[in-house]
Amino acid sequence: MYFYVKSEPGLWTTGHFKPDGEWEPEKDCESKEEAAERVAWLNGGAPQEIKPTLRFSSLDDALFVGVVQDEIKEARTKFPGNGRQFTALVEEVGELAEALLEHGSGSERVREEAVQVAAMAQRVAVEGDSDQIQAKTEEG
Repeated sequence: MYFYVKSEPGLWTTGHFKPDGEWEPEKDCESKEEAAERVAWLNGGAPQEIKPTLRFSSLDDALFVGVVQDEIKEARTKFPGNGRQFTALVEEVGELAEALLEHGSGSERVREEAVQVAAMAQRVAVEGDSDQIQAKTEEG
């Protein structure tokens, strides 16, 4: 399956993950819309299936992954390192639960929180949490 990621400001790269987990870039695109159309086509759809102006509310799986990747890049810039990752993940899950209760499934707020949960879950899986490792080590 193909995805797109924001590879730098104003540039989105389409590609896929190899079986070993390594990112294999396919093409650089000048807009998110162009990357989304390319991903739709690469995954067997027709480019016209993606509306020219994408709204967060119209996400499909591939687009959701792209948004999560953007969120991870921003989070790594704002919060480098891997301390307090698990705590942040639990906090995001709580915010998602609150958004579901207040706004209902499918709302913009729920989608925003779900992206943050997915981003933090990936960071925990990939980077770990140095605070949890330290606490475990201190326990013996």
